[in-house]
Amino acid sequence: MANISNAFGHLTIIAKDRKTIDNLINLIDSYAANSDYFTDIEDGGIYRRDSGMYRFEGSFIAGGRWSYTNNLEIFRELALDSMEKLARVCEKEWWRIDYDFTDYEPGMDLFYNAQGHIEHGEGMRFEDIRYTEDNHEDIDITLKNILDYDMEELDIWLDHMSYEYDGTLDDFIVDHRGELYDALGMDYAAIVEKVADRSQWDEEQLSLHEQ
Repeated sequence: MANISNAFGHLTIIAKDRKTIDNLINLIDSYAANSDYFTDIEDGGIYRRDSGMYRFEGSFIAGGRWSYTNNLEIFRELALDSMEKLARVCEKEWWRIDYDFTDYEPGMDLFYNAQGHIEHGEGMRFEDIRYTEDNHEDIDITLKNILDYDMEELDIWLDHMSYEYDGTLDDFIVDHRGELYDALGMDYAAIVEKVADRSQWDEEQLSLHEQ
């Protein structure tokens, strides 16, 4: 099984009628229910009508197969495997989905912002759909950036930083003291307690700290 990235962002679906938009939302929801590699469109999305076109704007969270970009690149396979009949209905109309998201997968050293789109021409076979990345910006994997981007705070950063760390808990805190202080705004004792409570150090390393 592939690593699963954590993504979140916004999407905009544009079509000539609301029914096509609803079909696409149902299609996305269908493979979310049947796969670890999902896009979960959150409640509260907004429908608009602009210049004769319908638009849906909403937020989402997602689990990427290695990365969320990969999900978008295999959107056609995920949709066809999950609900081919509905995908074939969506073939009949023109539509476009725009994505703006942040994605993070610590095991692959991935942390980035991206914008891209999928555009489907009227009558195009679903198998011919392609994702186009319009912009990509890598983000440094620092604790401050993880907190700023509203990820799962300290736990994600510790999992990433301690994965191949060779020293004791004390060594780690000393080595990363500045970054921990800047991000958490705590004194040394409070940082030690917070990190020790959430870290994945083995018993030998933790016991060295406790002696």
